[in-house]
Amino acid sequence: MTQPAVLEAPDWDRQAMKAVREHAATGATFDAYTLTLAGVPEPRHPNRWGALFRAAATAGIIQAVDNHRSQKPSRRGGRCLGWQGSPEDRGQLF
Repeated sequence: MTQPAVLEAPDWDRQAMKAVREHAATGATFDAYTLTLAGVPEPRHPNRWGALFRAAATAGIIQAVDNHRSQKPSRRGGRCLGWQGSPEDRGQLF
C-alpha cells in the first residue's frame, strides 16, 4: 500500500515568495515560522523553506541577519536563520 501524498497548495512557491517580499519590505526580521503565522501553508517538504529563502537571497530581496532558536513547536528550539529585507530592496513590493 502506498502512502497518501501530502497536499500542498499548487501555488505554494508564488504565495511564499509574495509573503517573503511583503515581510522584506517592512525591514523586520522574520523566518519560516513567521511566514506560516502570516498564512503561508507548510510546504510538502520542509526543505522547500531553504530553497525559498536561498532564491530570495540570491535575487537580492533578503539577507540573513541572525541565527536563533526556532519558536515553531515542532522544531523544539532548533537553530534557524532570521532574514531581513536587503537595504536596497526594502520598501519595494513587487
